[in-house]
Amino acid sequence: MRWVAGVIWLILLGFAMLLPGEKFPEIQAFDFQDKLIHTVLFFILSFIWAGVRLKEQKPNWLLFSLLVFLPSILFEIGQYWIPNRSLDIWDLVFNQIGVWAGLLGYFKISSKVFRLD
Repeated sequence: MRWVAGVIWLILLGFAMLLPGEKFPEIQAFDFQDKLIHTVLFFILSFIWAGVRLKEQKPNWLLFSLLVFLPSILFEIGQYWIPNRSLDIWDLVFNQIGVWAGLLGYFKISSKVFRLD
């Protein structure tokens, strides 16, 4: 069932990242707010997909990369053609930081929760 949550989050994330820029409210609470948002959104995506297991009960890294790394890149490139959005390398960097943080966070938490000591 976890993959259903992953697919739903991926669709919502794609919709938000490919929405024209004028659809977003202009709220600037602090510097780098946009980068923090990118990091958190991809942290959640990565955290969800890191827990998806197939029959062999090991992480499927090909599936993970296709459903987390690749969309990050494609969404950012897709923004080039969206009105009032732009391709921003720093957004891509912070997307990837979120991906790695989510992956590490999942394995850190799961190793504590499922430890058999």
